[in-house]
Amino acid sequence: MRILGLEIEGFGPYRERQTIDFRAFERAGLFAITGRTGAGKSTVLDAVLFALFDAVPRYEGAERSVRSDFARPEDPTRVRLDFEVRGERYRVTRTPAYLRPKRRGTGTTEEKATALLEVWEPRGSVGPGPGPAAEGPVGEGSAGGSIGDGGGRAADRGTWRALDVQPREVGPRVSAILGLDAAQFRQVILLAQARFAEFLHTDTKTRRGVLRTLFDTGRYEHLERTVRDLARAAEREVADVDRALAALLDQAVELAATPELVGAGVGVAGASPDGAGQLGGAGSFDGAGPSDDAGLFEGTGLLGGPGSLDDAERSGGAEASVGQGPPVRGEEETWFRVHAEALAGLAERARTVEEAAEAAARRAASTWERARGEEAARERRRLAEAHLAGLESRRERAEEDRARLAAARRAAPIDTAAASLRRAESAASAARTVAEAAARAVADLDGGRALPPSFAALAGDADHLAAASAADLREVAAQLAAVSGELRTALAAETELPGLVGAVGTAETELRRSVDRRVELAERRAAAPAETARLLAVLTEHEGVAAGIEERIGAHASARDRVAAHAEVERLTVALAAARTAEAEASASALAARARHDALLRARLQQSAAVLARELAADEPCPVCGSVEHPAPAVASSDDVTDEAVDAAALAAHEALGALGAATEKAAATATALAGATASAEGTLAEARAELELASAELERARTARVEAVEARAALERHRTQVETDREAMAELDVEITRLTSEHAAAVAEVARVTSLVDAARGEAESVAALARVLGAAREATTALAAAREAEAARSREAEQRRTELTEAVAISGFDSVDEALAAALPRAELENLEVEVAEFDRALAAARGKLDEASAVAVPDEPADLAGLETASRDAAAARADAARAATLAEADRARFEALRAAYAETAAGSRATRERADVVRALAATLEGGGGNTRRIRLESFVLAARLESIVAAANRRLLAMTSGQYALEVDDGHQYRNVESGLGLRVADAHTGVSRSTASLSGGETFLASLALALGLAETVAAEAGGIQLDTLFIDEGFGALDADTLEIAMATLEDLRSGGRVVGLISHVEAMKDDIPAQLRVTRLPDRSSRVEVVAPA
Repeated sequence: MRILGLEIEGFGPYRERQTIDFRAFERAGLFAITGRTGAGKSTVLDAVLFALFDAVPRYEGAERSVRSDFARPEDPTRVRLDFEVRGERYRVTRTPAYLRPKRRGTGTTEEKATALLEVWEPRGSVGPGPGPAAEGPVGEGSAGGSIGDGGGRAADRGTWRALDVQPREVGPRVSAILGLDAAQFRQVILLAQARFAEFLHTDTKTRRGVLRTLFDTGRYEHLERTVRDLARAAEREVADVDRALAALLDQAVELAATPELVGAGVGVAGASPDGAGQLGGAGSFDGAGPSDDAGLFEGTGLLGGPGSLDDAERSGGAEASVGQGPPVRGEEETWFRVHAEALAGLAERARTVEEAAEAAARRAASTWERARGEEAARERRRLAEAHLAGLESRRERAEEDRARLAAARRAAPIDTAAASLRRAESAASAARTVAEAAARAVADLDGGRALPPSFAALAGDADHLAAASAADLREVAAQLAAVSGELRTALAAETELPGLVGAVGTAETELRRSVDRRVELAERRAAAPAETARLLAVLTEHEGVAAGIEERIGAHASARDRVAAHAEVERLTVALAAARTAEAEASASALAARARHDALLRARLQQSAAVLARELAADEPCPVCGSVEHPAPAVASSDDVTDEAVDAAALAAHEALGALGAATEKAAATATALAGATASAEGTLAEARAELELASAELERARTARVEAVEARAALERHRTQVETDREAMAELDVEITRLTSEHAAAVAEVARVTSLVDAARGEAESVAALARVLGAAREATTALAAAREAEAARSREAEQRRTELTEAVAISGFDSVDEALAAALPRAELENLEVEVAEFDRALAAARGKLDEASAVAVPDEPADLAGLETASRDAAAARADAARAATLAEADRARFEALRAAYAETAAGSRATRERADVVRALAATLEGGGGNTRRIRLESFVLAARLESIVAAANRRLLAMTSGQYALEVDDGHQYRNVESGLGLRVADAHTGVSRSTASLSGGETFLASLALALGLAETVAAEAGGIQLDTLFIDEGFGALDADTLEIAMATLEDLRSGGRVVGLISHVEAMKDDIPAQLRVTRLPDRSSRVEVVAPA
């Protein structure tokens, strides 16, 4: 997601409309939102969230009021945000509900909340969206340029199309576009105050929701639901079987509890011949081998395990008359009753053993705990005595330290006074050196007769110079300053002199140039009449030639028609010859077709006559002529001619005749056209062409003359305009020459005056400036010498004062000399350490005595207890108790399960086994995918996938966190159990390289939490951008948090944020740390106006 622009009006402290173009910060990549506290920096981020989700974080849990208190009743409240997601640009505009005055009458009415979500459609695209099209992008007056207008590029021209206009629907629609809801947006893009560390400290469930949205892992959740649905279906199948088994179990329990079946003659415990009343082994049936029905009892706990019937049968206990194998039909009730009574007795005895083991275990544990307490008290007393003895051995050294500390405290004032004396003497020596150097500087000056006599006497006489007081020196300096002041006018004149001389030269040049220009114009004006006459003659000549152009156009057209007529005669002559040839060919073809048709027709008639002739008989009349005589009967020809051939020849003859008629018509038409063209063509073709060539030349000459006449007339007008311009210029030059002559004379006079003034002032010096420099150097040297001698006297007095203070300090300290006191003095750090050591010894001694008294108050036996033996006894008792409890539980479970054994396995076990196995597999798979069952880490499938993404995020975050903490801290993914076995797999911990311990992120300090959160946020943005199908996070806001960092850590954090520029992201920071605001040139400045409302200004360096 990339935020393009924001428009705020009547929102928070912003009464007037404020438009922010965030694209202005894309080149910088990093910008600061600056302003005084309460100016409205965080309100900019509130406006982003309000526009997208109708949410303002700061008002959570309180009444929300986003309308500006500075807004007048008629002022609107509106926020508009332009953003881009995956190449598509969107705009959301939102207004809150608020009270406004009624437009009619008195009182107030509620202005309803509104929202509008739009998408930008470039021109030419087609979109069937649900809403009406909205006109044009916003961009009216912006703090950083217009927003949403596509930069004016042709490719970005288009319209905004509405996607949603319902306030309740816009937020969810925006969430779908972004792939983030409001809470997730605050955790990964807009990190507001007090929320920066939410993603770092949140629980697995919340973190999973954020990561699921960012990485689009909903398909894994879909897989979990699918498997869970399969498990529920399998469980329903098992439930159907269980309901059938439950009905049979009820019958079995009812039969087993029937009193009439008691004493049916089956031998059981308590009824055996020896009357022992015990079941063999663990109370199971004795002597009964493996039953053929063993398969029916699988999974019941009756076969195998402590206290089971199978275990009892193998134990060789008292004999029970139980039939081998399954009971025969009709004895099922007695069989189940006998076993139920036997198992009930076993369970009762197991409970008795369990109670006895519980009492023994409690006694052993109590004895062991009491002994442990006594031995711990004995060890504490021993350690206290040893510690006190060690402190007593250090007493003599502690007393020596105490004495040395007292001496150092007495010597501290003397050490301070001695240091002050050394500094004062050093300063006095330095002042003498400076004064001597200043005196040499005065003596070395040589100004000749230009310097005042008082300074010359001072500089030329060493004794006089050495004896001069500071007051004398300052008086000489004042005299030098007075002489320098007298030179100010001459010095200024000397500075101006080169400019005045240059001005004389400039005036001469300008005067000469104006005179030359005046002469040039005069010469051109003299030649103007002749040029006018020439241009008039040219114009007259061209206009005369061009006057007959219409006549020449007619002659040219007539000649062109004659040439065309001769060309048409030639063309028609050729065409007529071709038409005659075609006519002759068509005639020949028509005759040939006609002859063929006639020949075929005769042959066909002959064939018909031959057929009739073959049917003639002597003395029989001919069917054609009726004659009975047939002197010459027709004979058939050799060719076989059909009626179809005759018809085809007739059609061909007809078509040939039609072609002949067309050719004849065309020849006649061509002959007519040739006669007409011949009548139009006068003379010969050569004569017509010669006439056309002459007419074309005359017409071209007339056209050229007409064009040249236009150009000649324009040239004449330009010439006349130039003549008038030259006349006006000559008049202006006359005035200019007069002015320049006067200015030149005045400049020459000024140069002469200034030169005289300068020569008088400099005297024998090279220049007035040189004389001023000599006087200035003399004054500065004299002043410096006076100041140096004053400083020397002051430093000498101070040194004497410090010497007196040192003598007095030694006298009252009790030391015999300064050296003795300085020998006893200690550096401050050593003195403070010694004080701490003495005080620590006293405290430790008192504490050791107190601990010994406390340990001695507890009574312990004289002989140590055997803790190992007592612990072993306690553990053995606990193990016996656990074994007894397990045996009792198993016995009771065997007794209860037995009641349902026949119904569960005899009739439906075989059919239900496959169903149960499949249900177990699917149920286990569903539980594992959901973080339960055998999944000891309680990690869901989706969480497992997201854990890999989180590890990538943590790896990216640690690259920055290690740098920001100098290698001390690194984040770790915690996939272990969380509190109360809640869902795990996406936890975070922090590894401390200094201690080697991994601990909770909640243990970090405020500054450390900020660094870890910053690194995690940047790692999240980097990883999401790198993952295929992920959400592109191009904009990031950070509100506060930098104030908890020291200067070095702040610099590291800033360097980390600077690195984001290479990734093309834009990061906005809100902070009151001045160093950050100074280091970030790109800023969004928030300032208060005189009415206390606020405004924004974009500062984005080019």
